[in-house]
Amino acid sequence: MATAVVIAAGAALWQYLPTPDDVYGPFDVTAGMAQQAAGRAIQAEVTGVRTGSRIRKIQTTPVLAEAVGIWVVIDGEAMTTRTVEVPNVELSIGSDIYVPTDRLGFLPLVGALNPGITVRSSWIFDVPAALVGPGAPPMSLRIWVGDGRMDSRLVIEIPQHDSRISRSATIDFERAELTGS
Repeated sequence: MATAVVIAAGAALWQYLPTPDDVYGPFDVTAGMAQQAAGRAIQAEVTGVRTGSRIRKIQTTPVLAEAVGIWVVIDGEAMTTRTVEVPNVELSIGSDIYVPTDRLGFLPLVGALNPGITVRSSWIFDVPAALVGPGAPPMSLRIWVGDGRMDSRLVIEIPQHDSRISRSATIDFERAELTGS
């Protein structure tokens, strides 16, 4: 009888144990727009969001690029806190995940970040137009360094009904700005 109770208790406990992948998963550090999110190895803040069907890269000869869906430009700043790292970035909208576009011939805020040097620029995503706008699912920007196991991952929530989201036909994009902190 005691053996049956131990087996039943073990089976019940087994159902609530995390999967092996969950055990090594990242620790989410959440923040909202205009709030600084600080993890163990990286800090970031979303300062604004712009959406539009075209993006104009401001340079000597401006470059204009049409979106397949709609451009989502997330303006922000980021800095690593310990070592030089290349951050991993993704945009989550509902159950869909997007990575920054490489269609523009440059990756604005995706290069290596240095401790103590804040980079102000943008992450640019091309997403289906139906997933952007009031009434669409919420967006969240996820940023982490390394492979993400057993480390912090910044999750910055962006509600799509927020009045701070700028919506226009053409988005102007300028160079990244570096500042020491």
